[in-house]
Amino acid sequence: MVEVFNGRSEPEVNRKAEDLRSALGVPAGAGSDAHSLAEIGRVYVEMEAFDGAIDFLQKLRQARVVTSRGRLGLRAGRFFRKPDA
Repeated sequence: MVEVFNGRSEPEVNRKAEDLRSALGVPAGAGSDAHSLAEIGRVYVEMEAFDGAIDFLQKLRQARVVTSRGRLGLRAGRFFRKPDA
């Protein structure tokens, strides 16, 4: 597996990672590496339910990397605001 999207990486770095993944013929992975509220939910891997490690690896080959502009983070921000002083 190669991480093809990292929310903290430049688009060019993510593209090079996808090129490497394609050349190797391995499944795609993703990492949000959320270090701030706005980054939560920017990327995730959507895949079928699995049963055990071998089934996970098989289903991972059919998985889809989903990216967004961090909408989840914006929604979560309503719940995690600092209290008014």
